[in-house]
Amino acid sequence: MKQVNEELRESLVELQVQLEHERARRKEGDLLLAGVALLATARDPEAVYAVLVDVLGPLLHFDVAALFLVDDSVLVSMAAEDHLLSGVQLCIDPALQRVLRGKSVAVFDTSKQPAWAAQSPALLGRIRSALHIPIFAGESVAVLICGHAEKGFFTARHTRTAQRIVPMVSAALLSIQGFQLRLESEQQNQAATAIAAHRDLLERALGSVGAGVGYVLSADLVPLGCTLHEILADWGTPDAWWSHYCSRLELGNTVRIGDVSPLGNRFTHEVTLMETAGDDRLLVIADVTRWVFAEQALQDMNAELVIARDTALSENRAKSSFLANMSHELRTPLNAIIGYAELLSEDAQAYENMEMVSDLKRILLAATQLLSLIDDVLDLSKIEAERIDMNMTWVDLDSLLEEVRVTIAPAVEQRGNTLRVTRKVSQDSVWADRERLHQVLLNLVSNATKFTTAGVIDIHVVLRHTDEDGDQFAFEVRDTGIGIPADRLEHIFQPFSQADTSTTRRYGGTGLGLTISRSYCELMGGRLMATSTVNVGSTFTVLLPVDCPLLDS
Repeated sequence: MKQVNEELRESLVELQVQLEHERARRKEGDLLLAGVALLATARDPEAVYAVLVDVLGPLLHFDVAALFLVDDSVLVSMAAEDHLLSGVQLCIDPALQRVLRGKSVAVFDTSKQPAWAAQSPALLGRIRSALHIPIFAGESVAVLICGHAEKGFFTARHTRTAQRIVPMVSAALLSIQGFQLRLESEQQNQAATAIAAHRDLLERALGSVGAGVGYVLSADLVPLGCTLHEILADWGTPDAWWSHYCSRLELGNTVRIGDVSPLGNRFTHEVTLMETAGDDRLLVIADVTRWVFAEQALQDMNAELVIARDTALSENRAKSSFLANMSHELRTPLNAIIGYAELLSEDAQAYENMEMVSDLKRILLAATQLLSLIDDVLDLSKIEAERIDMNMTWVDLDSLLEEVRVTIAPAVEQRGNTLRVTRKVSQDSVWADRERLHQVLLNLVSNATKFTTAGVIDIHVVLRHTDEDGDQFAFEVRDTGIGIPADRLEHIFQPFSQADTSTTRRYGGTGLGLTISRSYCELMGGRLMATSTVNVGSTFTVLLPVDCPLLDS
C-alpha cells in the first residue's frame, strides 16, 4: 500500500507540473484571444495601442510603454503612458535598424545604447532596460517600446512573447486601413483584399496557442491557414462542423462545446464568435481537449489518493485496536508473574536464600521493564485508535511539581545530577489532565536524567505570550547532557525512533515516550517542542493554555 501511495504521489506531482505548464500556456492564450477580440473592433491606432498595453502588460510586466513612428532618421513617440516619453525622439542607430527590419530587440542597459544614452537622466532612471517590438502595417512601420526600471529585465522569453502578438496588431492596423478606406471611398473589395493578404499572420499567432481562426461569410466557414483544418479534421470540412454546432454559439461570448466527433473521438472546444469591421464575423476555435483530460485525470488521481488514505487510516486504526486489546491481554499474566516473583522473593529473604533472592530480583526487574513497554504500546495504540479519554481539570502546580521531584529524585542522584525546580508564574493551577501531564513531565525529566551525567537538570515554569496563541504556560525541562543533532530533532518524536541507533544500545528505551508525550500535549490543547545543541544540552518545552477553553467559549 505504501509503494502504491508513493507511485500515486509521484504521478500526481508529474501531472500537476504538466497542468501548471498547460495553465500558463492557456493563460497566455486567453490573453492573446482577448487581444484578438479587442483588435477586431479597433477603429484607430490609439485604440490599437491601448489594446497592446492591456494585453502585453500582464505578459511582459513592463513599467511603461510607448508607440513610436518612423520620421526620416529618428523614431518619434506618438502615444505614451508616461509624460517622460511624450515627444521623445530616438536616433535610428544599428540596433534600431535591426528593429525596423522586423527583429524584436531587448536592450540590457539603456545608458550604454547610443539612441537612449542621449536622453535625459530622468528618463534613463525611469527606463534602465527596454524591449523594442516592430509593427508593420503595409508600408507603414511602428515600434512599440516597453521599458522597465531594472537593468537586464527583458529576456529572450519576453521577446518571443511579444513576437506572437505582432501579427495580430499588423492585421488590426491593416483592418483599420481597410475600414477607413470603405468609409472614404466605399471600395469594400479593396479593403477585403488588403485584410486577406495578411490573415495568415493572425492564423500563425493563434495557431501557436492551439487555436484555429476562420471567417464566417454568409453560412460558410472560411478557415485562415491550416490550424482550423487540423482541429476539425474529424468532420472532413470546417463547414460540416459549423453546420452542426453554429446554433450553440453566441456572438461576443466564448462557449465550451464537449461532444464526440464523427470518428468517435471525444473533444472539447472553446469557441468565440466576434464581430469585425466588415460584414463578416471572426470565429476562433481553441482545442482544449488535452487540458480537460488532464484536469479530469488530476481529479481521478485525487479521488484515488483519498481512497488510499482512508484505507490506510482504517487499517492503522484496526492495527491500533488490535495492539490495544493484545496489550491488555498481556498485562494480566505479566502482573501475575510480578506478584508471584515478589512473594517468592519475600520467602527467599525469610529463609536467607540470597542466591534465589538475586535471581528473583532479575526476574522482577525484567517483568517490570516489560510491563512498562506494554503500557507504552497500550497508550500509543489508544491514541492512534482515538480511544483515549482525557480528564481535564484544574491541576495545582506546586503539588504536581513536588510529586515529579520526589518521584525522579533517586534516579537523578544515582547519575550524580542536580535537580532544580522553579516556578515564575502567579497563577497556581493549570487546566490539564493531571495524570497525563505528570506522565509527560516525568518522561521528560527521566530522559534528561538518562542522558546527563554529573550535570544540572532544571524544571522551569514560566509564562509565554505569542500573537498566535496568546498567554501559555511553558514547562521547560533543561539538561546539560549529550544533546541531539539538529537534523534528528523532529525524528525523535516519531514512534520507536531515537536520535541515534547507538543510543538504544547504550541507554536503552523503546523510543515511544516522546511520541506519547507529544500526543498527550496536543490532546490537552498544547504543544511539545525541543531545542538542543550537541555536547551542550537539550530543552524540552511543554506549552499549555493559561485559560480553560471551555470557559472561554
